[in-house]
Amino acid sequence: MSEKAYTFDDTKITDEFMGKTKTIRVTPSNSDGDGEPSDEIDVAFVEVPTTPTEFKEDETAVTNDSFKVTWVASDNSDDTGNIIYTITDDAGKKVTPITDTSYVTEADQGQDYTYTLTAKNVNNFESDETEKITIKFVGQPG
Repeated sequence: MSEKAYTFDDTKITDEFMGKTKTIRVTPSNSDGDGEPSDEIDVAFVEVPTTPTEFKEDETAVTNDSFKVTWVASDNSDDTGNIIYTITDDAGKKVTPITDTSYVTEADQGQDYTYTLTAKNVNNFESDETEKITIKFVGQPG
């Protein structure tokens, strides 16, 4: 007898469950009727962090060889202070872990830099990527 794994996705789960652990049993059901209930299992209901917003260059923090990007933190009250941010460039290179809502990077004048940003919580759930931003680095006016 082969075993199959199934994913359970209940869209009726409400906010009252978020951040809590509930004990459940699973009872299989098909056209022949119900099967035997499973043993009890604990299920933790956690939220995926929201996508960070306002991801942009901080034009007040530009030097001749670096720039700063900033963003508004993910809105996920269950994980406040426990979000890790990852910046990814167009080549797939990742900068992580970032625990603040800004990042300073070295840059070469005349180069374009394109990035996306994600947030990950302590449960390893990751947000969607932000829209890409492209920074045309010219350095600080001389």
